[in-house]
Amino acid sequence: MNAKGTSYNLAAIEASSESFYISQAGIKGNRFDAEKKTIEWSPSIVPYDDETNIMCSPLTTLAHEAGHAAHYIKDANSYRANANTIVNKYDRAEEQITITTTEQYAARKHGEISGDQVTRFKHYSTMYPGVQPDFTAMSMKQILNYVIENNKLQGAVKTSE
Repeated sequence: MNAKGTSYNLAAIEASSESFYISQAGIKGNRFDAEKKTIEWSPSIVPYDDETNIMCSPLTTLAHEAGHAAHYIKDANSYRANANTIVNKYDRAEEQITITTTEQYAARKHGEISGDQVTRFKHYSTMYPGVQPDFTAMSMKQILNYVIENNKLQGAVKTSE
């Protein structure tokens, strides 16, 4: 992520005077828990969006969750307000902000999407309809290459709802 320029939110977390943690994602999947100040993340979960047909790498997912944590560090009150504001397909305003900014930036920098492609127009992902490899047996570089190649096959996607 340092090489791709997507680790800036992780650097903000590390520079914070508060202690934050990254732990293995549980049954709730990848997420930021503001109360526990913990990013729950799995290096083998590859989210897929059935509307855009785009996969996101675990690197982009980590950048997304770190974006929530960095927003919390910058302004906890704003984070909480956005986390509690319900919005259309994105579920909450905090998700809409993070998906449309941090996540898109990271996915482009990682090479997962290009041009006018977007990762998704909603918060929750679905299961990929095809057969995926065992991501637990792959390196992060192999997973990223798989995601990039799969997304190239999908072609351009719409950029607005």
